[in-house]
Order: sequence, then C-alpha cells, then structure tokens
Amino acid sequence: MEFRKHSGKPSEFFKLLPLSWSKGLLEVWQDYRVKSKIFVLVNDGKIVAGGIVVKGVPEDMQHFLKEAMFYASQGYLYIGYLWVVESHRNQNLGSRWLWELKKLYPQKTFWLSIEEEKLKDFYLRNDFTLEQELKKDGNREWLMVFDRSKI
Repeated sequence: MEFRKHSGKPSEFFKLLPLSWSKGLLEVWQDYRVKSKIFVLVNDGKIVAGGIVVKGVPEDMQHFLKEAMFYASQGYLYIGYLWVVESHRNQNLGSRWLWELKKLYPQKTFWLSIEEEKLKDFYLRNDFTLEQELKKDGNREWLMVFDRSKI
C-alpha cells in the first residue's frame, strides 16, 4: 500500500466518489485545483482510498464562510472528499490515509466538516476534536479540527 500525491487525471479519483460528490466537485474543480492536492492510497496499481487537501477557503464551504475564513487565516488545511472504495472498507484505510497525511505535514493543522453524524466517532478516533455544530437551511454539519497541540 502506497500513499502518494495523485499525479494522474483528477477524474481517476473523482470516478470513485459517490455521484453527488463528483458532480459537485466537478462544478468547483477549476477553482479548487489551483489550491488543492489529491492524495491517494494505491494498492496493486489501483486507487483504494483518497481525499483532497485544500489550502485556503474551499469553494464548497461558502455557506460557512466565516468559519472557513477563520481556519484558512490560521493556516489550517482543509480535508475534503475523503473516500475509501467500498471493496476495501473495514481495513482502516481511512485512518491510514489520515495518518499518512499527518506524517507528510507534521507541522500542519487540519479542519473538515462532515454531514453525517455517524462519522464523528471515526474522526474522534483519529485525534480530531469536535469544534462546532453548524446549521444552514435545516441541514446540520459538524466542524472538526486536528491540532497536535490539543492532543
């Protein structure tokens, strides 16, 4: 298993994502790509997990612009679209991806938002802290942060 920056076409990663994610991402990718890197876990030449790391304010976080601007101004990197291919789940690959990212950027802090409450436990196990519950148009999201100084 190898963790690396994806150097191929972004669509090679996008096609692994749920359709609603990939459609939304394609809409903002022109703006995303200049401040983003896709990192993947590769097994036997195939991407089995991956995510996007964004420097600055992610285009799809405009509905929580105040929070996004705060974390971007503090130097946090945003993690988005973390995904493990279904056939490779329950092998701790999401945790492995996060561990490899933290190892690659040992001085960095990270933030993310989740739309599914059940994911909170996963990120808490991976040393993220729950910072805030956000509500917009009846939808809830949870803002989570990884900061080594808080561990």
